[in-house]
Amino acid sequence: MLGLTIKPKWMRVDFLTVEEERAKRHLKGAAKGCPGFDMAGYRMHRTYTTIRRGIFKRIRRQSLRAADDLRKTGRIPLYRSYRLISYNGYFVGTKTSGAAAELEQRHLFKAAKWAVGAAARLREVKAG
Repeated sequence: MLGLTIKPKWMRVDFLTVEEERAKRHLKGAAKGCPGFDMAGYRMHRTYTTIRRGIFKRIRRQSLRAADDLRKTGRIPLYRSYRLISYNGYFVGTKTSGAAAELEQRHLFKAAKWAVGAAARLREVKAG
């Protein structure tokens, strides 16, 4: 119905029970790992969801650069604002509150929204 095909190299992922997953929380390193489902930039487990490592690196890089721009010039460039806004959804539904606080994600998101809104208002004034 959706037009999806199951490829032969795909594997079945059996999630741990909630109790088994919670029992692994205190372990260190690879022993802590739980089988997860990797799809669309997320790593989904039975009790939590995280962001895929490569995507988090991109988010972190853009956030650090935006914070630097904001500190130096008092604003975030429009092209970077669009990127920050598009990455906001990853922070909404995942277990990344510590990383969001460290990157000052809320403050940067508000500044990026302001930059995009200002650009849209300026385009509207020029057009009409």
